[in-house]
Amino acid sequence: MGHQLNPRSGELLTAAEVVDRLRTEFAYVEADSDEGTRRALALADWIEARPAAAFLGQHAAWLKHAKRLRALAPGEAMGITFGDAPDGPTLHTVVLPGDVIKFGYGSEEEERRLRPLIDRCAQALDAEVVAF
Repeated sequence: MGHQLNPRSGELLTAAEVVDRLRTEFAYVEADSDEGTRRALALADWIEARPAAAFLGQHAAWLKHAKRLRALAPGEAMGITFGDAPDGPTLHTVVLPGDVIKFGYGSEEEERRLRPLIDRCAQALDAEVVAF
């Protein structure tokens, strides 16, 4: 259970643009490019370790994506934590080029508690909230 943010324009924002826009909406925004790089490389490893059949005929495209992830410059992928205060409710996501922003929940209660932050995030990023 979770939500993803689909940009209304159809164009994905860069990690830096996401951080800038979130800073206009939230008092607390922490961005970590090292985490973004680690997560991008971990995803590339995961893609490359899967058998071709796991990609339902799209293996070559996923391998190209893994190659792009390995070639990212510092700051192109970003771990981002945000909210109104560091000790209040916060959300965390990793922004990777070519991927929509996603948020997952551990329970329905957690989803209800965090949904107002998701909606504000979507507004700041001019995105539509879509359940997955």
